Amino acid sequence: MWVQLSTEVQYDRFLEESFITPLLLFKHSYRCTLSAIVLDRIESHFLLLSKQFWLLDVVQNRELSNFVSRTQSIHHESPQALIIYKGECIWDEDHLDIQTDDIISIMNNIDVND
Repeated sequence: MWVQLSTEVQYDRFLEESFITPLLLFKHSYRCTLSAIVLDRIESHFLLLSKQFWLLDVVQNRELSNFVSRTQSIHHESPQALIIYKGECIWDEDHLDIQTDDIISIMNNIDVND
């Protein structure tokens, strides 16, 4: 269910899609045990969210990760979860503060008909 985000062209497409529906972007490090724990948390709730998810490998795509942080005016962390809607980050959390209940609540309660 993850779409790998690895280029600025994909990021542009990601931002375009965010004008239709809120999107989750998870900035993940395969070298970090904590990041693996949070990734597992999110994956265990995929069915409840029923949305498309994007994953950015911060080790392989450091420049893109920094670019996302700059364009969204957020401080880079890893692991970090971002909810992007209408091109802007409306929620971000990092490390063990990433809670799937928060993600579910935010993503399921956005009225995309506004």
